[in-house]
Amino acid sequence: MRKVVSLVLAALLMVTLFPLGIFASALATSGDDVIVDPVVLQELADNIRKELLSDVKKTSVSTESVDLGGGLILSKTAYEGVEALENNVKVVVELSDPSFFESGAKDLKQFKEKAAQAHSKALQEVKSAVPNFEKQYDLYSTVNGFTGLVSLDELKNLLSLAGKGSISHVYISEVYQISAIEDPAEDPASYIYYEDMKEIGVTPDMVNSAPLIGAPEAWDLGYTGSGTYVAVIDTGIDYTHENFGGYSTFPNEKIPYGKDFADGDEDPMDHNGHGTHVAGTVAGIGKAEFQDKDGNWVSLKGIAPDAKLIVAKVFADDSPYAYTADIVAAIEYLIKLKVEDDVNIVAANMSLGSDKGFDAPTDPEQEAIKNAHEAGITFAISAGNEAFLTMLWAPITSEQIQMASTLPI
Repeated sequence: MRKVVSLVLAALLMVTLFPLGIFASALATSGDDVIVDPVVLQELADNIRKELLSDVKKTSVSTESVDLGGGLILSKTAYEGVEALENNVKVVVELSDPSFFESGAKDLKQFKEKAAQAHSKALQEVKSAVPNFEKQYDLYSTVNGFTGLVSLDELKNLLSLAGKGSISHVYISEVYQISAIEDPAEDPASYIYYEDMKEIGVTPDMVNSAPLIGAPEAWDLGYTGSGTYVAVIDTGIDYTHENFGGYSTFPNEKIPYGKDFADGDEDPMDHNGHGTHVAGTVAGIGKAEFQDKDGNWVSLKGIAPDAKLIVAKVFADDSPYAYTADIVAAIEYLIKLKVEDDVNIVAANMSLGSDKGFDAPTDPEQEAIKNAHEAGITFAISAGNEAFLTMLWAPITSEQIQMASTLPI
């Protein structure tokens, strides 16, 4: 039987998302053979992309925007983030000079020493136009520039500097928002209940999901994450939790590095719970025991129980919002640890949750992920839990692994 396996599998995957009729011209059969016309299939892929982009336009945040006058328009989510900061705006100021990876430089520390002079000059230019501008984090390896806070009243003055002097671009932070945990009783049709899931054997418990992907077999072969570090860019981590060793302080043996980029301090304690949940999935040590689907009592281990964790907190203690400026600063921190300090960071997780559609590849967040990949850090980024496709979820780049849930759980 003659089959072009990869193309057929791709077509079958797409059938699950689109009406079967549109595949008729691409696939034909001859006896037991499956014949794929690559030209027609490419046309099909192009049409599907157009359809996806059309869906994005229909649901784009640009249709929900706030006009601030004078040609300044913010997305609704970005404006909500501004309101949460009491009419202040988090921004990324990018210099005309290339970043570390783009420059071809070999030594990050030396590059930063030279670039610091350019940063100082650019900050003077900003301060001359926006006296109350507050610089927050210097950036060298993600983009070449810095993040900062500016009042909404002075935002236009700052934006006017783009393309002038040593400043190339000024980017307004987009916003990710933590979704509230809703009461299933308010919308019962939208939920698949845990007890119902137990009946069909698909409960989303860690004790079941780890065996589902073959983690115990990998552990038996010695693949436990030992010697590696995984970063969690999220709401923080409860570093006192028993499943991370039950330490009373931070930093500690299990979580030796971290920072709160949202609040601007050194304490990345989780006040929400989501980041702790993610970190436990990654590298929980198995302190507690739970029953699996067969009734056996097993340790609640993460996928890489011997890996160490790095916490990059980007949601503030008292806010449901995370800003791209802080996320870029967090990635800058990870690259510094990897490149300058030789910390063996192999992966970073971002499960931030807002649907922003297709992002421009030159956005600072995209540049940051691309350059972290250059540094040897693989990003795993959530793509939504909506159970159906209306758009691709941000941030989206080619240098990452996208993850999605097919059930709204």
